[in-house]
Amino acid sequence: MGAKYLIRLDDACSTFTISKWKRFFDLFHKYDIKPIIATIPNNRDPKLVKEKRSEADFWQMVKTWQISGWCVALHGFDHVYINNESGINRITPHSEFVGLTVEEQTKRIAEGIKIFENNGLKRPDVFVAPSHSLDLNTLEALKNNQILVVSDGLYTHPYLYKGLKWVPNQLWWPQEKKEGVWTICYHPETTTDEAFEQLKKFIERHKSEFIAIEDTQESSIGLIDRLYKIGFYIKRNKALLNILSKLRRLIKE
Repeated sequence: MGAKYLIRLDDACSTFTISKWKRFFDLFHKYDIKPIIATIPNNRDPKLVKEKRSEADFWQMVKTWQISGWCVALHGFDHVYINNESGINRITPHSEFVGLTVEEQTKRIAEGIKIFENNGLKRPDVFVAPSHSLDLNTLEALKNNQILVVSDGLYTHPYLYKGLKWVPNQLWWPQEKKEGVWTICYHPETTTDEAFEQLKKFIERHKSEFIAIEDTQESSIGLIDRLYKIGFYIKRNKALLNILSKLRRLIKE
């Protein structure tokens, strides 16, 4: 079958820098890419306040994404972190959701969905946790709100876990793969020109291998999946140790 690729853009909100996002949008239209756009319904993260525009204008833009067949995913509720927990993915040590009760998380997700609907959009059916941080209560809250697909996880293929379909997000820059389904995640606000050009060239070479999230099929978790996940954490820990080692040397100097 060969490898298949998806692209996910994180942190779409009414205060994003339109020029930084538009170059991605133009690229997607040119090559008929159907991305996942992780959209914050009620952004309160001051780090993401870049440009001012009306909420109505923003949601009209989001509506055009849905009309284009793009996946507009629910990216938390307000993107404000409440603790330093990494949740079940153990990737980033802060979270908007981890530690809250099922009832509290169900309410936050329901409020986010309501904002979508109040602005004339179809309710989202895919969830993207801010900073990849979610717990088992989050999964119950998603099911309570009829959201049954999560864009996250570290296996090499989509899989089922706790009654939800997980479409893994394993890459943060393009990498050629022989097998599997690979989501490449970008944050347009911080993507450099060099990184964007790298993506552009990758799409030019592999445009026929990009798919939409609804085209993915889950499969059973195999040995290759488990080995990949273990390898991811080993590499991540080595990278962190290298950073700490460099910091220690700088302090000594």
